[in-house]
Amino acid sequence: MRISHAHRFVFLSNTQSGSSSIRKLPDPYSDIKSSAEKPYRHHVNARTLKQHFEEMGWDWSSYFKFTTVRNPWDRMVGRYHYGLKNRNSVWHDPAMRAGSFPQFLADPYVSRVSPKSSGLKTFAYSQDGECLVDRILKLEDITTTLPQLLRELDIPVRSIPHENRTRHRHYSTYYDEVNRELVRGWFLVDIEVGGYVFEQQSVE
Repeated sequence: MRISHAHRFVFLSNTQSGSSSIRKLPDPYSDIKSSAEKPYRHHVNARTLKQHFEEMGWDWSSYFKFTTVRNPWDRMVGRYHYGLKNRNSVWHDPAMRAGSFPQFLADPYVSRVSPKSSGLKTFAYSQDGECLVDRILKLEDITTTLPQLLRELDIPVRSIPHENRTRHRHYSTYYDEVNRELVRGWFLVDIEVGGYVFEQQSVE
């Protein structure tokens, strides 16, 4: 999360959606940077931050709010591998005890948290279904769309770093039909906003 009062922007860091890379770019122009403490946690959602703005007397509507979205099928595979490699991640224990990706999806913690707090429905929307941000950038298009957005905010464009990238096979190879539909149900809003479809890896 990043807030600039001078440039009037708010960047909301959506988990496993390029947030670690993106939030470095506006750092020199940000008055408030996220931390592990409330109310400015790294992945604070729009509902919570909007309420904080109101408590502080800041006009939420006068700031440009943006965040990112990622293909949810790819995101869950990335989350699994990130959990395997990072002991400090909340996904580490579920990934380690799972032993496989399907078992990771079936883990009680993963199946409880993913549909309730990991998607755009709760991250970027109000309880009434109102979108609380002005723009949602697809991670897959970020090298084109982010520089354009930064220019609109009068922020010099630099190369986009790639932080916390996990390397794995094409996401489609991890799914059967049941798990594919399970993840679809968890992230219906993400799929609609991003226009995502489940793409099978081509076989040459």
